Amino acid sequence: KPPNDTAKKANAKNGRIYIIRLHKARTLDQFTEALISIMKKYSISVSNEILENINKDNFITVRQYAVIGALNGINYILSSSKKND
Repeated sequence: KPPNDTAKKANAKNGRIYIIRLHKARTLDQFTEALISIMKKYSISVSNEILENINKDNFITVRQYAVIGALNGINYILSSSKKND
């Protein structure tokens, strides 16, 4: 975990690269690769039940939900650090 607000802000800005990759995933394989890289980079775990139920018919919906959730997290960090400045 980043030790201070500056490190958290830098980490959040770097996280945008991963979110863009997740957003640009057009196939289930691309989405899975992007999700795995985010999970490894940020030590995030996703329930096996969710992972096993992602398929070519629903991955677009899951992708949209994941991108919105990730953006909310990043925006929270970035807006919190602006308030503290």
